[in-house]
Amino acid sequence: AWFAAGAGSGERHGAAWGRAARVRALDWSFLGLGGDRMAAAGARRLAHIRETAVMGLTEVAGSLPRILRVRAALKRALELEKPQALVLIDAPDFNFALAKAAEPLGIPVIYYICPPVWAWRAGRLDFLKKYAARRALLFDFERRFYEERGVQADWVGHPILDELPPPMSRDEAKLA
Repeated sequence: AWFAAGAGSGERHGAAWGRAARVRALDWSFLGLGGDRMAAAGARRLAHIRETAVMGLTEVAGSLPRILRVRAALKRALELEKPQALVLIDAPDFNFALAKAAEPLGIPVIYYICPPVWAWRAGRLDFLKKYAARRALLFDFERRFYEERGVQADWVGHPILDELPPPMSRDEAKLA
């Protein structure tokens, strides 16, 4: 499977996915756009996220040629490698073009951590319905939002919850 995580938070989730696949002994190789965490989890990087992870209009404008080069290189690599699946993690402004490029190649897209279409830019839901074979959501209420609009999606929970300590009981909180 290929991964494309356009920023640090997505890269953390992609690394968790890679580690989980290894624990389950899935016969997957991971490659694509990621950072050091994904590399440590066993992914082979074609590009580093520091080349694409920018915020703010000025920074994006100055980085646009580099970002477009990285995306074009990933599209070419998709054509050459033809992976069994493309896992896109958040970063819709970067990843939607990859999803669109995967369609004529017959590469199914799993959109892990869909953009929050319930909060803004709801028109992206039509894109996700057309180009993503599977859609994974962080919050349970998102699933209802999708279902009410005729789009199937899976609630997978928020990966950050796996990193937090368990909540304290009331008795433990009183002692703290």
